[in-house]
Amino acid sequence: MQKRGQLTVFIIVGFILIAIVASLIFILSQEDKITNSTEVIDLVDITHYVEQCLKQTTKESLLDISSKGGYFILPEKATKDLTENVPILIEDGKTFFFSNSAVSKEISLYVDSLVGLCLKDFAIFEDQGYFVTQNPPQTESTLTPEFLIVETTLPLKITKNQEATEISKFQVEIPIKRFYQILTSSEKIVLAIKDNLCLSCISKITSENNLFIETMPLEKGLYLFEIRDSNYFINNQEYEFRFAAKYELEE
Repeated sequence: MQKRGQLTVFIIVGFILIAIVASLIFILSQEDKITNSTEVIDLVDITHYVEQCLKQTTKESLLDISSKGGYFILPEKATKDLTENVPILIEDGKTFFFSNSAVSKEISLYVDSLVGLCLKDFAIFEDQGYFVTQNPPQTESTLTPEFLIVETTLPLKITKNQEATEISKFQVEIPIKRFYQILTSSEKIVLAIKDNLCLSCISKITSENNLFIETMPLEKGLYLFEIRDSNYFINNQEYEFRFAAKYELEE
């Protein structure tokens, strides 16, 4: 009887061990299924999309601010009645030309204000099952003689199949060698004509830098200047730098 009792105990313990092992195998297999079914969000396409929009918007900013004398939003000293008004960079012998850091800030402001028009709320990714929420961008731009470096903080939360991830830092570099050269030449032109409308004073600057300059009188003592390079295009549009100068005319 004692042996039969011991055998019964062994059998019960065996069943318990088998049940435990089977339960562990089942639990592990379910965890493996969950792991395999988890959606890994691929950020490559979204990152590339943001970077392309940053590049496009930055190039547009170069055209826009140059057509407005280096400004995204015109200062108080500007023309009033033109189809596209420009800043007055010369007035009575004083110049109001900008520094590279000031131009960089205008570019950053342009990008922050208008990159959303390119991103279009990331609607292009909705068919792929992505849902993207975003906070307003903050951009810092740096001008160098060769490149414009644009660093943008754009907080994104990306959700797909109940999985979520976040990304916020983006950077692009735009080649701007010719842009920088024309910007530097434009500053020299402004300084050369600050005291009087002397086109011969700037002929050397324009010829050495392959630039064409057109002058148009707007009103008494106020002139519009347009500096162009017919061989330099951004986004298939001819580049031009526009500003106004106001001179005190002698009676």
